Amino acid sequence: MSAPGAVSVTAIMRIVFGRRRGGRFIAVLGAFFDDSGTHDDSSLVVIGGLLGTEEQWDAFEADWTSRLANPLPDKPLLKQFHLSACRARRGEFYGYTQAEADHLTYLFRRIIIDTGLVTIAIAANRVAWDELVIGDARQQLGEPIEYCFAKCVEETINTIRFRKPGEQVSIFLDAATKPSLGVWADMFKMMSAHYPELAQFGFAPVEKVVALQGADMIATETYQYNLRWLVDRDAATPNPHFREFMERELTVGRILDREHIEEIVSRFRASATTFAQRPS
Repeated sequence: MSAPGAVSVTAIMRIVFGRRRGGRFIAVLGAFFDDSGTHDDSSLVVIGGLLGTEEQWDAFEADWTSRLANPLPDKPLLKQFHLSACRARRGEFYGYTQAEADHLTYLFRRIIIDTGLVTIAIAANRVAWDELVIGDARQQLGEPIEYCFAKCVEETINTIRFRKPGEQVSIFLDAATKPSLGVWADMFKMMSAHYPELAQFGFAPVEKVVALQGADMIATETYQYNLRWLVDRDAATPNPHFREFMERELTVGRILDREHIEEIVSRFRASATTFAQRPS
């Protein structure tokens, strides 16, 4: 089942690789940050997404597309589910009550959970990153969105090595991230000896690939919770939707706060010093 103009990630996979018994892994990653990724007021950067097998994605896409066609009684079909728009009740969600928006979020969240997809998210304190990662460290470590992406890829690979060693994964990303992450995807592809699990990277528009709408939900929930966490720390309370994700065994997530970023920079400096001291 597909919405008009929609593209299935499993269909893309089968065109490229053909159908195979057992199913390959597919990960979809989205980002929640300001439109360009360079806005000075953006205090947090997040990359988040979902990991599952072809069979899980088939089930997810059928259920997600069905819900888009019939979101709630007496509500028109949706072109896509966008969590931040739903929560703000704007765009396609204009005219929804708060209760309706919350219930619809619940219904879409249950699709992810009931399908058994792994959720992966990495957030970074952008203010601390900009203050601490400077000079040669900035040249090597990149922008916070790039580092979050690299860590998401690593967590995806670690999950596969733990759950199904030897399997490969194709990673699809929100097309809006290509200017920032395209080069990094190419770098990962050149490291096949170190990451044999990586089969391919692809970029696609969120409105055309419903799997990326699920990734957007994870990235957005992570962003909104961690904005509160940066202020209230352990007193921050997740909303019921995000709490259910946090309490799952199939959830991988972390935030890189100031102390973590200081450690990253310290390791980089130590590594650079050791390299410089090696005899030629």
